[in-house]
Amino acid sequence: MSKQQSNQVHNIELDPTQPTSLSFEQLYEWVIWQFCKQTASGLSGAVRPPIPGSDWYPAVIHPKEKRVQIYGHLDSSYDTPEKAAAKISKIK
Repeated sequence: MSKQQSNQVHNIELDPTQPTSLSFEQLYEWVIWQFCKQTASGLSGAVRPPIPGSDWYPAVIHPKEKRVQIYGHLDSSYDTPEKAAAKISKIK
């Protein structure tokens, strides 16, 4: 997929050029996996849509603000939340 094309996943539009910030409410059907490792701006984690067999996207979870930054602009998604969360540790 070209970086200029949209990246729509289960009715959520992910920005193709930067992290997409969404509220917990917007992701109410998605699985939000919170890894207990603190980053400078939140908890490293991962999210995935409620589609059987779907991959995990790296994310930074902001529990107090009830929002998530999804790193859907990266070239890959991951088969486990641990792998996706580990990607956040390398970025931050």
